[in-house]
Amino acid sequence: MKREKIKRPPIQSDAQRAFALANDCVIEKRSIDEISFARNNIRNIGQPAIATASSILSRHGQVLPILVSGDGTLIHGHEILLAARNLHWTHVNVVYVDGLSDTHCRILALALARIPQLSTWDDAGLRAELTELSALDLDIDLPDSIGFSEGEIDVILDPSNGKDQPDPLDVAPQQPADQHSVTCGGDTWILGPHR
Repeated sequence: MKREKIKRPPIQSDAQRAFALANDCVIEKRSIDEISFARNNIRNIGQPAIATASSILSRHGQVLPILVSGDGTLIHGHEILLAARNLHWTHVNVVYVDGLSDTHCRILALALARIPQLSTWDDAGLRAELTELSALDLDIDLPDSIGFSEGEIDVILDPSNGKDQPDPLDVAPQQPADQHSVTCGGDTWILGPHR
């Protein structure tokens, strides 16, 4: 299916171009076969990410479109596209980014992939959210739906998780008072070629 290009007046600055691109965003439903992956794979997307994305798509539908360059190359949303393929979907919602060079699309892909890594979890907020969700009578498997394993959720909900008590293997046994030591400081024991 041929796409009609939007004609824009010449843009003077990056800020004006970004504003124009943002205001021209239209979500379109496109065949998965029309979307190609970039020639350089910048992220390794594991099965847990695809499984979580598949769970989200199955339960909620595609609530976020994927980002695609004007020539149909995927910029952002790899997990969603792979999950949609995994679910045997034929079409996905996309936003085409027209007006960017191949170089700018590649830079945008790197930046969008990097942004989540620059943030950290607010432990108290995450703990509160998981505590509230865990207390609800949900008809879903929470770990599968949010991408955290049960073990990770347990650690988040109880960060000490037994860490307050010392590991019994780290505590040296006490020698009874009525026995004397066989080894004293400075003794050398020889076992074959080992000292």
